[in-house]
Amino acid sequence: MPKAVVQSHYALAQNALSLARHHRILRGMNLLCVLPLHHVNGLEFTILGVLCGGGHTVVCRGFDGLKFWTLVEEHRIEIASLVPNLLRLLADRPALRGGRGKSLRYAVSAAAPLSIAIAESAWSRLGLRIVQGYGLSEVTNFTCVMPPDLSVEEYERWMTKGRRTSIGPALPGQEVRIDVEAGEEGEILIRGNSVMSGYLHNEQATEEVFSGGWFHSGDLGYAIADGAGRQFIHVSGRVREIAKRSGAMINLLEVDEVLGTIPGVSDFASAAFANKWVDEEIGAVVVKEPDSSVTEESVLEYCRQRLPFTESPKAVVFVEDVPRTATGKVRRAEIASHFAAHADRLFVDRRAAVAKE
Repeated sequence: MPKAVVQSHYALAQNALSLARHHRILRGMNLLCVLPLHHVNGLEFTILGVLCGGGHTVVCRGFDGLKFWTLVEEHRIEIASLVPNLLRLLADRPALRGGRGKSLRYAVSAAAPLSIAIAESAWSRLGLRIVQGYGLSEVTNFTCVMPPDLSVEEYERWMTKGRRTSIGPALPGQEVRIDVEAGEEGEILIRGNSVMSGYLHNEQATEEVFSGGWFHSGDLGYAIADGAGRQFIHVSGRVREIAKRSGAMINLLEVDEVLGTIPGVSDFASAAFANKWVDEEIGAVVVKEPDSSVTEESVLEYCRQRLPFTESPKAVVFVEDVPRTATGKVRRAEIASHFAAHADRLFVDRRAAVAKE
C-alpha cells in the first residue's frame, strides 16, 4: 500500500533550486506542464522549480497529441515535461509537428522507464532530445538528471546506442551509489539534502529503507563513467519488476526493450503471471500499429530469437491500450490477469528438445 512521505521545507526548496539551475531556467523562459500536479514531477519541477528560476509555466488539464505542437508554438515552450508513453505517441505521429515547435529545446522524461526504442524514435523522427531524470517521492523529486547540453555524439551514446537509456549523474547536493562492485548491477542507494525525513507514522517501514545512512530505492541499476569521470547511472529494473522463474531472476524491463523493437508494434509491456510449473512465466500485451500484420506467433518468434527461452514471453494478448497509471507506469498486475488461463500450462522449449534429438 502507498505510504505517506514526510518531507521538510528545506528538502523541497533544495530540490527545486537544483532543478532550476540544472535546466538553466531564467526569466522569460516558458515550460509546458501536462502532467498531474499531485505528482512530484508536475509539482516540484514544472511549478516550484520554475518559480525558483523566475520562469513561466503553461499548465494544461492533460495531454492532447493533436494540440501539443500548437501549444508549443503559441507559447514559445522551451521545455516540456512528459512521460515515455506520451513521447511514444508524439514520435508515432511526426507529421503533426510539421514546421512548428522549433522553440522546444528538449523534453524532460521521468516517472516510468524510457526505452531505447522510444528515445531513438523521438530523436530520429522529431529531432527531439530527451533529458531523462530519475527520482522518487522519498527523495522529493529528481535525484539524477541527464545534462541538457551534451554533444550529439554524447547524447546518442547515453540515450540511443547503449543497453539502457541513462538517467544521468546525481544532482548537486545528492549522492548516488550502486550497492555492488563497480560495473555490476545492484540496488540504487541515495543520500543527500532532498531525502525524506521518513514515512508518516511508520517507523518500521522507515527503518527498513534506511541502512548505513543511505536510502534504499528498491531500483536496480549500474553506473558508467564518461571521459570526465562523471558517473552516468542507468536503471536496469526494479525489485518488484523482477520475475522469478524456476529460481531464475528475469528483468521485465529487458523483455520490454525487445518488444519495443518489433516492427508493426505501437505499444507493449510484459508481466509475470502465476504458473504452477515454474512459479512465474512471462506474458506480453501488444498494441498493433494500424494495418499491421503482426501475429502472436510472429511476436513470440521475434522474442525467441533475441532472448533466452526462460526470458521470452510465452503468450501474447493484443489490446487497444496498455494499462498504465496517470504518470505512465505500467500496471503489470493488471496485465498479468490476461494470462490466468495459462496458470496450469507447461511451456516447453521445443527447439532445445529438437536439438537433443
